[in-house]
Amino acid sequence: MSYSVVVEPQAETTLAALPDRVRLAIMRQVHQMAESPSTHAHPTRVPKALGMVFPVRCRFDDMDAFANVHFQYGQDEQTLHIIRAVVEFL
Repeated sequence: MSYSVVVEPQAETTLAALPDRVRLAIMRQVHQMAESPSTHAHPTRVPKALGMVFPVRCRFDDMDAFANVHFQYGQDEQTLHIIRAVVEFL
């Protein structure tokens, strides 16, 4: 079952600040993950945090980007709400 993806404001702010190619690569992987989230993501390990985390790695010729995309399942059981994205560059 494929889920629709909604990016919440905090995550949108983080993603909007990224270079276009990085943001697009991360979102492409998020939409692929939405085909089967339980296969690609795992519960967060942060105390009191809710939801799941999807680790993303994007390789480019001049850098690598690593992201942890945090999401929650919607009440409708058909939507993933992206609530946070943490991105690092190497």
